[in-house]
Amino acid sequence: MTDLEVLDALMRAAGTEAREVLEKFRDNHAFDPEKILATELHIALDENFLPIQHPGDASQTAEYEGTLDLVMLHSLTDAEIDDWKSYFQIIDADTFQSKFYPFLLMCLNPFLERVKFHPPSEENRT
Repeated sequence: MTDLEVLDALMRAAGTEAREVLEKFRDNHAFDPEKILATELHIALDENFLPIQHPGDASQTAEYEGTLDLVMLHSLTDAEIDDWKSYFQIIDADTFQSKFYPFLLMCLNPFLERVKFHPPSEENRT
């Protein structure tokens, strides 16, 4: 069974509104599993911009944190972040979040030289 067949089977059990969203997502998105680094990647940094290993630990205080929806690694130095929203609003690419999320990822992985951020848009709205 292919991934699309599995998704179609799961969608049959979904409600009408959820099925519409999932169908649009299925038709507009393709991913290379070999390039996906993480989904819902939570990054927490301390006051020195160093990653915190256990954000729930009371001895470590997160000064900066965010959760990245989808992180793809194209090479050791090149990454991409897709950001989706569940509300119907298109967000400008030049926002605090569009700079902050790549910054968080580069602090987590200092070998990165380039991170492309895809903000919420008509195409990646869920």
